[in-house]
Amino acid sequence: MRSEAHERRVQLMRAKTLHDRLSTLEPGGFAQWAMLPSWVRPALDDTRPTTAVPDTTLPLTAANVAGWMRDFVELSGSCDRWYVSTGLWMFPWLSVRTIVPDWLEQIVKVRSEEITLLAGSRDVLVAFYVEEYEFQAFRRSG
Repeated sequence: MRSEAHERRVQLMRAKTLHDRLSTLEPGGFAQWAMLPSWVRPALDDTRPTTAVPDTTLPLTAANVAGWMRDFVELSGSCDRWYVSTGLWMFPWLSVRTIVPDWLEQIVKVRSEEITLLAGSRDVLVAFYVEEYEFQAFRRSG
């Protein structure tokens, strides 16, 4: 069984690796759940059940998944900073800038197609999931 100190070291190492791998997006630092608006967590939880209805879908066999994702994010709002969900309990969100055209593709390359983004203005949440036969995209606002 891992000790708490060991788990903290692992989380810190993973956070540093993620930060470094997204360095071209000028990471602005990590954010905790408590720093985000209260609507974000329940809105994200609402996208997770299998009964949740996505805003749009794309077959897994589709050719341009990156373009579909980029279009969905752009329709969700334009801003120069997004928070990316990290999957790390100690460092749940990382702020990045959209300073290069392929910023979203870089995030997908590091995190996979299952990503969650919160606009830097903290008013729009976008979540992508990979299901059995399709990609699903959700947009929520607070």
